[in-house]
Amino acid sequence: MKPWIHTHEHGALRKRSITGAPTTSGPMMTPMVDVVLVILIFFMGSATIAGHEWFLGASIEDNDPQPTPAAPTLGLPTPIIETRVVMLGTTPHVLGLGPDPITLDEARSVISSMDMDDPDTIVVTISADDDAPMGDVVDLHDSWNALGVRVRLE
Repeated sequence: MKPWIHTHEHGALRKRSITGAPTTSGPMMTPMVDVVLVILIFFMGSATIAGHEWFLGASIEDNDPQPTPAAPTLGLPTPIIETRVVMLGTTPHVLGLGPDPITLDEARSVISSMDMDDPDTIVVTISADDDAPMGDVVDLHDSWNALGVRVRLE
């Protein structure tokens, strides 16, 4: 028999330690590590979900115990005037301010003659053909801005 192999009474062979003590001592740590990792993952996951709720209380203020009800609105959409600068021959014309195309000078006079009570309640879009001069588009834009109307270029 070799000195480093110990024969058990059942005939199984196992290594002997130097001190002669059994090689397996203490609790098995593998299941303990598994449980700790599962608990760690659980706490990490719940901490991320609860993180947003921590700031919720800081942003809520109740200065007015009885808020005043908002005035009922009809919910009408904002009116949009769509204008387009086109070239008819060699002269720029504006579409959208009447049934027929009008010249840029006529468009300026039509816009300046408009009586706007609340210019925030209207939106104007300006588009242009490829051959329309950019200076004329800017002039039309400036005419609307003089009234305080919001303008979107398209």
